[in-house]
Amino acid sequence: MKSRFIISILLAALILCGSWCCAEATEQEVLNIYFMPSGDNLEDLSMINDLLNQYLQQKMGLTVQLILPERNYHQSIHTDLLQGKQIDLAFCNDAEYLHDWIQNGWLYPLDRLFEEQGAGISSWIADEYMYKENHIIYGIGNNVERGRSFGFEYLVDVARACEVDMSAVHTISDLTEVFAKVKEYGGGIIPTVVLPGYLSPEDILGDNRYGVLMSPQDTTVENLFESDAYWDFLQLVFQWTQSGFTYDRLTDSNSLLYYMSSGRVFGALCKGKPGFAEQESFLTGREIGYVELTPYTLYSNAVNRSYCYVIPKTSKDPEVAMQLLNLLYNDSYIANLLIYGVEGRHYIKSSDFSVIKKPDSQYCGIDGYTYCNQYTAYVFDGAPKTLWEEMMEEDATAPRSTAYGFCFDEEAVKALIMQCDAVYEDYTDLLFSGVVDPTSLRQEVTAAYRAAGIETIIEEKQRQLDLFLEEGTQP
Repeated sequence: MKSRFIISILLAALILCGSWCCAEATEQEVLNIYFMPSGDNLEDLSMINDLLNQYLQQKMGLTVQLILPERNYHQSIHTDLLQGKQIDLAFCNDAEYLHDWIQNGWLYPLDRLFEEQGAGISSWIADEYMYKENHIIYGIGNNVERGRSFGFEYLVDVARACEVDMSAVHTISDLTEVFAKVKEYGGGIIPTVVLPGYLSPEDILGDNRYGVLMSPQDTTVENLFESDAYWDFLQLVFQWTQSGFTYDRLTDSNSLLYYMSSGRVFGALCKGKPGFAEQESFLTGREIGYVELTPYTLYSNAVNRSYCYVIPKTSKDPEVAMQLLNLLYNDSYIANLLIYGVEGRHYIKSSDFSVIKKPDSQYCGIDGYTYCNQYTAYVFDGAPKTLWEEMMEEDATAPRSTAYGFCFDEEAVKALIMQCDAVYEDYTDLLFSGVVDPTSLRQEVTAAYRAAGIETIIEEKQRQLDLFLEEGTQP
């Protein structure tokens, strides 16, 4: 009888223990992490997620759910935050969304968390790259190149076939003769596509072009949309279109990556950096060349504060989220897994540790430019082994805009910026398509921007820039 009682007690204890263990298992933290994918093919994402969790269980006893929205990335996060969904860590590169999320009280202030859990991040990222409002950290900047050059990327095989000497191209106007030869060559290849934007060394002083420094050495804020340089460029685009060098982009909005990968377009004006040609070759699967038209420079927004990682207040455990972020900045295995995928399945590693992407890969990966710290990953195929070191050296020695580090506070003119945005949407695609003579619209466009309040925005930018240059501080 006594033994039977003891057995009963033991069984009860085992049941209770089992119940406790099950409770522990069910209560295990699962953090939801939002990353920006580099493409649409995410068929093997669950495999990547499983491998990551196996690794994180060993490192931190942690499980995560990778979420890579394929469309409307920032809007997806915004909607989930609005609905109160759990988001523990998310990449963001849109200052407008960041500001809205902070104003709505949706993001954790990170000063304490960063100080206590981010020692490994501090060794990579300086304080100036943190996203702050009212001197409070809300975003941890990611580690990427800071500057940019402007130039023209092109298909090397087409240039060779057309007998085009790209080394003779020094200005945008020089491209006209190149395009003529490509068109004459034929083969259904379109010489170029001009994407909305403007290729020049102006410093836009924030996240819009409503008030710029026309040269990185200037200190006077000017109206880009009333400058001869802007309209001369649009006139050149119009001439290219009339000569059959481009096509109507109003009916075709595919990405530049698509144009170059398909071989449909010879080349395009673009932003460059060290290793840019190798990077584009890697992404497109074609040999890409790059002609630099303006030198690599660090502009005011080179600081890229809006490129950062945030911890929303819907996070299940912000402390652990910061610990995870600290690991992500320093762990090469995770960087290669998330950016490239599984070796042998999604990529091949060469003897010099560069990555050859398999054309049939079922995992597009996280864009290295948006990852926490791409410098801990392998370099891509064709790039020198020392690419990351070269990028960091270039950032340390490149010329800087007089406004480097300046961050425009839009709050006082936010409504006017929205009005100017509407004007931009009304005219930009039309002008850059080259289907209409820009001289017929110049007066109308400049009047529309003035009516929208662009001069007031410029005045406010100038006021803040003057304060920044005089005192070395943000207003």
